Amino acid sequence: MDKKQSHLGIRLILASLFLFIGMTMSYAQTKSQPTKEMTASSQDDPEKIYESVDESPIFPGGFKALMKYLANNIQYPKEAVKSKIQGKVILQFVIERDGTIGDIGVRQGADPLLDAEAIRVVRSMPRWTPGKKDDKAVRCRFILPVVFRL
Repeated sequence: MDKKQSHLGIRLILASLFLFIGMTMSYAQTKSQPTKEMTASSQDDPEKIYESVDESPIFPGGFKALMKYLANNIQYPKEAVKSKIQGKVILQFVIERDGTIGDIGVRQGADPLLDAEAIRVVRSMPRWTPGKKDDKAVRCRFILPVVFRL
């Protein structure tokens, strides 16, 4: 298999894995009736990072576009290929009120090479549509698994 076919094969495998992981992820939201105090305090704290929101943040074009973006932009590190390193990197990051990505961190790493590549790709993402709470854009935590397979 030549280099171009190998690269295409890796992208297809990554895209399939991302789709599978995405389909198995669930976003649980519980709705409780907020008290006046809870509502007032959440509106007064623009720095609060929400785990649960009324409207989830959306990557431009939706979930399929996110998976395509990852598949097209991840570059498997050459040293990781040589050493046959594989694994799943679980990233967490904040989608800011303006849709930019911030506070990127590794929740569960696979290998420093893979961790760094996953962070690089997330850092390069375009602006998202931010999550909303009470019809206002808020900061939201997002967890994204990135699978590297040879």
